[in-house]
Amino acid sequence: MTELKPQLYCTKKTEGPIFRPIENDNFIKPNGGIWTSTYTPNEKYPSAWYEWCAIVSPGKVEPPCYFYILYPKDTAKVYTINSREDLKKLYQNGFACTDTGIPFIKFLDFVKVAKVYDAIHLTEKGQVSTPFSSGSYSLDWDCECTLWFRDVFEEIKSINITEVLEDEVK
Repeated sequence: MTELKPQLYCTKKTEGPIFRPIENDNFIKPNGGIWTSTYTPNEKYPSAWYEWCAIVSPGKVEPPCYFYILYPKDTAKVYTINSREDLKKLYQNGFACTDTGIPFIKFLDFVKVAKVYDAIHLTEKGQVSTPFSSGSYSLDWDCECTLWFRDVFEEIKSINITEVLEDEVK
């Protein structure tokens, strides 16, 4: 088990994290679950995902947005991808979709992964080493992030990101 630091979650809805069941979409990302990124209050941006959005897709973090800090339980079973080899092990351990419709590309079977793990965490190093262009063992997620399959959090706190960002400027 990997112990994760607090996670930042963003939504356009006021009710906070809502876990929808995981469904495969024969794609690099599934439908369902929730996505977070490690909360970095002492950095320029509060998370890698927020930084990615601010640079590549600013509309995703424009108001109205609601932010939450999620504190994972120590007992959460998180599979960490820190290298291409870590991703390859998931595929080799039976977590690949068998029928993707695209013979030369493999996708993870997120439904199977969710039966064993509570989440998949992609580190910054893992993100750099698993681009889509790197062949059949690709993930191609945009930045450091965690895909959660279920609620395994000790605490969830609402946070005002505008105040956090204004404090950084002072």
